[in-house]
Amino acid sequence: MLIDVHEGEEATMPRRPSGGSLLDRLVFHGLLVVIVLAPLPFGSSRPWSWSLLAVLVALLLIGWVISCIRPSVVLGGLPVPARLLRGEIILFLATVCWAWLQTGSSVPEAWIHPVWREAAAALDLSLAGSISVYPFATVTAIMRLLTYGGVFWLSLQFCRRSRYGWRLLHWQMTAGLIYALYGLFVYFSPMGSRFFRTILWFDKWAYHDDLTGTFVNRNHCATYLGLSLLVTLVLLVNALRQRLWELGYDRKNALRHLFQAILERGLFYIFNMMIMGTALLQTHSRMGVTATAMAFSATLLLVALAGLLPKRTGFTLVLGSGVLLLPVIFLSGGGLWHRLVSEQFDNRSALFSVVLEAFSASPWLGTGYGSFPVVFDLYRDLRLPEAVFYFDAHNTYLENGLELGLIGGGMLLVLMIALVFRHAVGLFRRERRQVFPLLALVASLQVGIHALVDFSVQIPAVAVLYAALLGAGTAQSWSSRVLLPPGQR
Repeated sequence: MLIDVHEGEEATMPRRPSGGSLLDRLVFHGLLVVIVLAPLPFGSSRPWSWSLLAVLVALLLIGWVISCIRPSVVLGGLPVPARLLRGEIILFLATVCWAWLQTGSSVPEAWIHPVWREAAAALDLSLAGSISVYPFATVTAIMRLLTYGGVFWLSLQFCRRSRYGWRLLHWQMTAGLIYALYGLFVYFSPMGSRFFRTILWFDKWAYHDDLTGTFVNRNHCATYLGLSLLVTLVLLVNALRQRLWELGYDRKNALRHLFQAILERGLFYIFNMMIMGTALLQTHSRMGVTATAMAFSATLLLVALAGLLPKRTGFTLVLGSGVLLLPVIFLSGGGLWHRLVSEQFDNRSALFSVVLEAFSASPWLGTGYGSFPVVFDLYRDLRLPEAVFYFDAHNTYLENGLELGLIGGGMLLVLMIALVFRHAVGLFRRERRQVFPLLALVASLQVGIHALVDFSVQIPAVAVLYAALLGAGTAQSWSSRVLLPPGQR
């Protein structure tokens, strides 16, 4: 059954004194600016840029807290009450507290990582030691995790108002299109031009023959473009759904109405997706393209299964998308195809075996959040080439397990699973705004698959975008009745 997407649940919610203050709008648009500009300085993957990101998000949180000190919030409560996310909040704070505990020296001596005793013996010094091999890196990692949590919380609270949620998606679609066009412009710049093989105004020092946009690594760019493509896809689905509702669903005229809806409302989104898809293929990221393709297919399948579009229309859209994407793949996928058939994954099995050996030294307690580069150098051997430096495990699950141990890594994994489950429930139970939990669900699928062989989700610009999409999806996972205090339902 099709439902008018313009018919807001806000109309059924109790009236509150205010629809939002000027400070509210300033904080929200500040959040949008942070999200869309995060990729500019190398994906915010430098100490100065992720520190600036943390400061800006902290200021936005302070502004949000100040905006909450007004009657509409004090009397009516938050748009999404914390009680609805009690379990997830506890898991997040417990993970942060565990990572902080790793930096302290006042822990049982048996908990201190063996490397501290070895260092004390070698230097003939008395070292306090801690669970973390590198406490400073752990504090930095905690700061980044709190930044992503702050983005999630702000997106959660603001995107319960659907107009803010739609604005977030449209801003991100526009940003993704601009970054894709910039990447294509640089990639196809003629040799000798000032833009040839550059990142902004810097000369490239890696991935010279791949599209990386404003990122250094092609895989990180692929994940970012893939998320932007998924955002555009759900906006297309919403536009088609809205137009089909206006036309009225008629089984006999389903295909004609679908084509009419595409011509009237969908061409703009399809054009954007083709640009982003072309840029994505030119990254030559095998798993980046594969993860995006799987998430793209899952989106169209879930659209049909969840009833966002009539099943016949939904499955027609699946087949039509495949036909439209074939020319893009044929014209732009040559470099990717060459990598698929001619290159092996770069020593991944040897890398993972070394990580597992390091993990076995302290499986429960971990080596300290953010400590991977230091710990890995202690365990690497001749199985890996000496000329290659590894700053990440190329598997986010293994890296989290190594750094946080089974305790902290397990809590973080359970937290993500709980959010994904919440999005799945919201997708199939709600009848309005289903595209938000749908987007959060398929975005989790994309980054989750890519995280098996890479670390894109650990790049701040990607993590901030992903956190914002998770927050928007979670915000729209409940009906308005659930948001009311128990005594008012």
